[in-house]
Amino acid sequence: GCFLFVGATFIIKELQIDLLEALIIRFIIQIILFMVFVFYRQYPMWIGSTKEKWLQFVLCILNGITFLGFFIGIRYLPLPDLTTLSFTRLFWTVLFGILIYKEKTTLLIILSACFTLIGVVFVAQPTFLFPQKQVILNETDTSNMYSFNNRVTGIILALTTGFLSSFNILI
Repeated sequence: GCFLFVGATFIIKELQIDLLEALIIRFIIQIILFMVFVFYRQYPMWIGSTKEKWLQFVLCILNGITFLGFFIGIRYLPLPDLTTLSFTRLFWTVLFGILIYKEKTTLLIILSACFTLIGVVFVAQPTFLFPQKQVILNETDTSNMYSFNNRVTGIILALTTGFLSSFNILI
């Protein structure tokens, strides 16, 4: 698995392909290989009641949107900021668990969510909390890379991925 991941990353870097384009190509290849395998082995694709099939479909769509939203967000927001904001899924999950499923929240659940988010903040070190020094990559000035409009788009994408990810957990 590591060899395939490193090999694919090396090819992307050497061919100078955009990461998002490479992921879409990879998904298409994986879907084709998956379909060939399933048809060859004659496995049933849709198992369960109509409700279960509908939920499987919804989960697939939500996961796809979440995954693509995260990788598109990298274009608009620095990775530490994107990671920290997408981890709001913890709070969304707790909030919707209380509102939708009428779960009782305990002090332990609230503390766990808070400490997890604090840990993410200290590990990721988002630029809106920790000042970053100017980084110049390949002699290209990146100071204007994350303008205000791009930053707002990235924040919306990051919060949306956290929001949709929490629905994936709850469904």
